[in-house]
Amino acid sequence: MTLISYDSLMAEIDKAELLLGKLPYWKISERLRLELRVKQMKGLLNQ
Repeated sequence: MTLISYDSLMAEIDKAELLLGKLPYWKISERLRLELRVKQMKGLLNQ
């Protein structure tokens, strides 16, 4: 198990959300992968 600091987790979430905003609509698989990653990381914050 890897311990992740709050700041590094928030930085990863911000980076992924920024990428989501820049992705073209036709890159569906990449968009879904990033959306899932953001959802999982936000779930870690709520634990």
